[in-house]
Amino acid sequence: MTKVYVMNPWTGALVAIDPADVIPEKLEAMAALMDDDLREDLHREFLDDPFAFWAAYVRRVGPEEAGKIWFS
Repeated sequence: MTKVYVMNPWTGALVAIDPADVIPEKLEAMAALMDDDLREDLHREFLDDPFAFWAAYVRRVGPEEAGKIWFS
């Protein structure tokens, strides 16, 4: 997977998230906004791959919810 799409909560547009954009610091900043149980489950599964973690998170919560977190 080369990109993941999330919805911009202000415009409603789908926005492509590139793997290079999903850095540990970004995920750490968003962690407080994520569902704790889901975040921990996916973290165990994708410990060393931030983009795979984010892609799995988006698949689980959907692009609209993930967009709220990404753009917060």
